[in-house]
Amino acid sequence: MTGLQRRTIVCLLTAIFCGGLAIALSHIFPTPVAESVDFHPLFSIAEMQLIGFTIFVQGETLDFERQGTLDSSWRMVTPQTAPVSRVKIQHLISLLTSHRPSKSFMVASENLVDYGLDAPFASVILKFNDGSVHRLAFGHNNYDQSKVYARVDGTLEVRVLSSTFLEAVNRELYEWLETEAIAEIVI
Repeated sequence: MTGLQRRTIVCLLTAIFCGGLAIALSHIFPTPVAESVDFHPLFSIAEMQLIGFTIFVQGETLDFERQGTLDSSWRMVTPQTAPVSRVKIQHLISLLTSHRPSKSFMVASENLVDYGLDAPFASVILKFNDGSVHRLAFGHNNYDQSKVYARVDGTLEVRVLSSTFLEAVNRELYEWLETEAIAEIVI
């Protein structure tokens, strides 16, 4: 055998040995898999426990209240009294009661500004039938606009939510109203 063939065989055997060793070690010491974190919904409440909510967005205040205790119909009481779109309200309530944050983390109070939570873009105050009140504040979007930073009840825990929340909250006044109510306002 010449020197070149011998080197080729030694390199080939070394590669086979190293590959076999890597496979054996991966079976003995498996790569840890990230544990799935089971995030809880933003608010652990039943939909029927919510009796009212107020939205503050871009300097406007919209106040909504449930019509009856067993009814799922809602009406706007501020800035005007009018029936509202059941679809829009149900969409927002569904997000509030069943959406799970994709991530959450703690920050120091001086770092809230980095997430737009020192002066929130929008906030929602929720009122429940047991007398409790919760506040959800929305800050900046993330880098690709697919998520929004939020904070619940003024804690220092930042939650990363779908930007669908902002779409559900940041609507023009007429978008909230039932079609018949819009016709009455226009007339």
